[in-house]
Amino acid sequence: MYKDIILSSTNANQVANINFSSTLNDVIIQATLRTNGLSGATVSSAGNVTLTAAGRVRIYANGVIETKGGNNSTATAGGNGGNVTLSGTTGVSIFGNIYTTNGYRNNPSTDYTLSKPG
Repeated sequence: MYKDIILSSTNANQVANINFSSTLNDVIIQATLRTNGLSGATVSSAGNVTLTAAGRVRIYANGVIETKGGNNSTATAGGNGGNVTLSGTTGVSIFGNIYTTNGYRNNPSTDYTLSKPG
């Protein structure tokens, strides 16, 4: 993957999941793959990302996987972070970044109770 893929939600539904698989070769990420949840008074959880390769799963230095839950501006829970699953028959190489944080609640950006990271 050499171009950014950004998925989001406009309501409280979880962001769509992404599942890439290769039955012959490697899965290569050299861009941003993002499934972040909606933030505000209505929040959503991030989508899950699954990468499966017959060869290697490779995340290069310019590759980013981000599955952050939405931040809530009220006292109710923020969105859950999405799960990231990497499976390569001959290995996994990560030189980029993976972020799976959960969303905070009540705007102080320090209260992450009631939601879970990916």
